[in-house]
Amino acid sequence: MDDTTAENAARFQTYLDEKLGGVYGTAAEALDAAEEIESYYGGVTITRSGNGYGLEEADMGGIFAEAPLTEKGCDFDGLCFYDGEQPDTYLVRDAMNVNRWEDLPPVEDLLEGKADAVTIRSMPVTGVWSDPDPDVDDVYDDTGWWLVCAWRED
Repeated sequence: MDDTTAENAARFQTYLDEKLGGVYGTAAEALDAAEEIESYYGGVTITRSGNGYGLEEADMGGIFAEAPLTEKGCDFDGLCFYDGEQPDTYLVRDAMNVNRWEDLPPVEDLLEGKADAVTIRSMPVTGVWSDPDPDVDDVYDDTGWWLVCAWRED
């Protein structure tokens, strides 16, 4: 990595850290900041505190989601979450509409002052075709769909 690349990477990391460490006056401002950095941290928790709203990196582990694929496309009713708890709510979105968290009830509650903390996370859905041959592994396909997930925090 040359010096310019390293400097740019350091500046970007500083930007992310400042967003994460910031204090925001409203839940909407905190949500805007969380939207910018969520994908870099693999989940962000927004928490109301005495002087506003803060953000912290959420420890989501290796959670990912799979949807069975049929001839007609993804079967989102068969969606499975692995290595983590299923979110309180989620929506399936195309990549162009990932950061629309306001449609999820835990986020709505935060924005309306009915909740003190919520965790948001987006993740791509991995599709899986089950191979009828038991001696061959399942075949995975990138479906192009994303999950927008939210968890209420106590």
